[in-house]
Amino acid sequence: MYSSHSRIFSGLILLAATIFLVPLFVHAQTSSEDDLHVAIWSSLLSDPRTAHIPPSQMQALVDSLANEAQKQNLSPADILYRPERQQFAAASTVPLPENTCDSSMLPALCAFGTAFGFAGSDPSTPVALLATSTLLILIIKRMIKMHDEHAAKIAATAPPWS
Repeated sequence: MYSSHSRIFSGLILLAATIFLVPLFVHAQTSSEDDLHVAIWSSLLSDPRTAHIPPSQMQALVDSLANEAQKQNLSPADILYRPERQQFAAASTVPLPENTCDSSMLPALCAFGTAFGFAGSDPSTPVALLATSTLLILIIKRMIKMHDEHAAKIAATAPPWS
């Protein structure tokens, strides 16, 4: 089917492509290894505790860390990444609302509403919250009383041997 010339020609093209591409892949790998070493060196040198490490130990440490980083497929960008710290606004820069409760509202109700984050002079929300909380406490108290009465009835009607 194929002539011997076409097989030889295909083999030569494959050999030429291999000869041309292998150095590129090797260079890409060594440059990434060099970049990894440089990233590790710069990270270590930025730490003041490494100032007293002798150069031979430092080189061994960098080589060991670079090997481990290659095993974990880390890039130099992963090593050099420093998360930005969020700068929270100082309390003095945040404008605090002035007293939004008007004089018609009870001061205790105003303090209650402000404590739960309600702003404005509308007392309906804090009043509703206070009423539902009180109602819930009364319902729970009644349920506990009913449970105790029921347990006492069962204990009174139980035979003495049980």
